[in-house]
Amino acid sequence: MNYSINGNGNNVSLTIDGLTFEQVTEILNSLLNTRKSAESKLNEVDKEILKIIRTESLLAAVKYYKDKTGEFLKEAKAHCDQLKEKFITNIA
Repeated sequence: MNYSINGNGNNVSLTIDGLTFEQVTEILNSLLNTRKSAESKLNEVDKEILKIIRTESLLAAVKYYKDKTGEFLKEAKAHCDQLKEKFITNIA
């Protein structure tokens, strides 16, 4: 069983060699559970930001964070970008 996972930011690539469908499913579920575990430890504002990014847009999340915390636009955008990069992944 050989596999490799490469990624940073929003992109993750999984190279599979000689794995069954069940093994691939197990690997992917493990990755998702790790991400969900880390996400569950976030504060409520950050959880809401991720929800807004997923259901609306990054811009709406930045506005929410800025309004909620009083941060300047640049800092609010950087915070939301950081959360998006860490927790929202496109699997290729």
